[in-house]
Amino acid sequence: MMSLRVFAICILFFCSRLITSAQEKQLGEFDRKTDVLGLSSVKVGVNFGNQRGGGVILCPGGLIVTCKHVIQGFNEGRVELKGGEQLSFKILREVKDMDLVFLLTEKPTKTPLLKLRRNESLVEGEALICRAMIGGTIMCTINGSLACSPQQSVARVLLAQVPLSPGASGSPIVDSNGNLVGIVLGPLSESITDFARAWSSDVIRETIVCEFGSAVESVLAAKLNSDNDSGKIEVLASSSNRLLQGDLLLKVGNEEVSSYYELVCVVTPLLERKVKGFELSVLRNGQLVQVFVGAN
Repeated sequence: MMSLRVFAICILFFCSRLITSAQEKQLGEFDRKTDVLGLSSVKVGVNFGNQRGGGVILCPGGLIVTCKHVIQGFNEGRVELKGGEQLSFKILREVKDMDLVFLLTEKPTKTPLLKLRRNESLVEGEALICRAMIGGTIMCTINGSLACSPQQSVARVLLAQVPLSPGASGSPIVDSNGNLVGIVLGPLSESITDFARAWSSDVIRETIVCEFGSAVESVLAAKLNSDNDSGKIEVLASSSNRLLQGDLLLKVGNEEVSSYYELVCVVTPLLERKVKGFELSVLRNGQLVQVFVGAN
């Protein structure tokens, strides 16, 4: 009888090791892939001895999204990139009635424009990773969503099954292709820490458009197609001769943009850094033309 019990325990241990090994292999593949894609999660803090959390760089200009409570009470601080480089930041915008804040690094970064996944394409139980600078990279799954009521109608909070470590707030949750799914908001409750609430990428996308879109259109002196699912950025109307109705915006400098969100994300740091101007690659009547935009 005892030998059967020992045998059963050995079988269970062996099976658990196989599952753990498979998960570790999948986690390693996820982590390597997101490294290749250039995903840059960052450590955010005023000094890294106490007040700290995570964040993610959204574009080469150094625009960072994280949770407001990570930097609560401070106007500036430092971020630490994965390679150890530290950059100072300033608060660009604290979003009203939401635990969400956008930061800007002291100088542009080398990180690529991050792709944001549409949350409606998520499958419950899909394998994802939470790539935290504090606590390490861990596997997680999406287990639905929770209703919330900020201004944006698309806004919702994802519910992720992921064991959280202190300081994980603001850390990115990504899929196997390195697309951002959301950022960690915090545990479900003080007593339930194996489940996390996360701002969805839909919230992040729509909030950036809401907070910074009008300033971008103002400097372009144009009304643009703001449908992020259309696959093109079309000029609907223009009050200058730089951009014409029907123009399609393809690039900002050397950075390709394929949606209104991406355009806003790339141009906003340029405006905040008060650059003298920037160049747009535009498709006009089938011809590629370069348009110089002088920033205000």
